[in-house]
Amino acid sequence: MGQLPDGSDVIVTLTPKFLTSTGKATLENPDDVDGRLLSYPRHAVSINPAALTVSVESEVTIDPKQAGKYFVGFKQIAKVNQVYAPFDGTSATFGSMVEQTTTPLNGQWLLDCWCTPTTSPPWFGAPHAPFYAPKQEVFFLGLPIGRRGRTRITMGDEPSAGNPLLRRQNKKRMATNYLRGFVVKIDFITFVVVEQPDGIQAPVQGFTWSYDRNISINWSTDLKPTILADIGSGAVLTNAPVLTLTNLGIQEATLLKDRSLTDADCLVVRFARAVETAKRTGSAPGYQIVEY
Repeated sequence: MGQLPDGSDVIVTLTPKFLTSTGKATLENPDDVDGRLLSYPRHAVSINPAALTVSVESEVTIDPKQAGKYFVGFKQIAKVNQVYAPFDGTSATFGSMVEQTTTPLNGQWLLDCWCTPTTSPPWFGAPHAPFYAPKQEVFFLGLPIGRRGRTRITMGDEPSAGNPLLRRQNKKRMATNYLRGFVVKIDFITFVVVEQPDGIQAPVQGFTWSYDRNISINWSTDLKPTILADIGSGAVLTNAPVLTLTNLGIQEATLLKDRSLTDADCLVVRFARAVETAKRTGSAPGYQIVEY
């Protein structure tokens, strides 16, 4: 049992589950100019569940007068260690390329949210920020006889760090370069957060996990791509699943409590902005495209 800043008691039952993502990479439209590597297949959840699924049952004991004013949701922060995509020409004459994340996207904790497509750059938005997904009201039944409110929430995550093009134009060599691999290494912290009637967002319990993929691509002599290897640990739990804020550093705890963060602070949105800028200029804060 924990206690919220307003003195309310809260009980959380947290059950993260991880499904292997290694070996599930696919190629989308591999023969087309805009063909891509999908590090996680685009299928309905019922067919291909998320790499991470989390279920939470929460119980909050409060003043009956405050019924309907408490909410529960997930907050997630992420630290990119590496996103790396090398490309080669068919010979040294046609050069090579590297796309990769850099500082400040690498090596620091950032808000992570479930994003949806938008109609303008950076083409993604996080409408539920700073929560990962929509928060849910705690339902109080039998008040004022009983003072315990309960709710059950779930979330899923399919970290991909983008789906790189299979072919990129090397402007320096005026030649097509071909994707040879894709490496993704990201750490995550996921917490159950209770929002009080006064707006304070109190992280209660959470866990840490990581996502590690290393995908290699082979090109035949007639330039047909196939996935040569898809290794790495995939999505794995990195702690016994009950953490509190006392287990975290100051930066991580501050991010999880911050209610002022918006979709502009979200990793996916910042990543998308950096990629768009790098495509125009070759480099941007957080991302670079280097041609050789």
